[in-house]
Amino acid sequence: MGVTISPSDYTSIAPNYATGHGYYTDLTQVASMLQVPAFTDDTYPSREQVGQIIKRVEGIVDEKIKRSFR
Repeated sequence: MGVTISPSDYTSIAPNYATGHGYYTDLTQVASMLQVPAFTDDTYPSREQVGQIIKRVEGIVDEKIKRSFR
């Protein structure tokens, strides 16, 4: 029988993809990794678009490893 929850599963992360904050990363870390200025509502992609990209990639990661850390 598999374990469905453990004490280490708790997270205080409050994802909000509309503002670019996902479970695994946020728009600040993405901008830092890409070495570009911070994303805003006036940039392309916007904060909301970056949030949707983060959400899509989190889904790909979860599917590939067959486990969700969300």
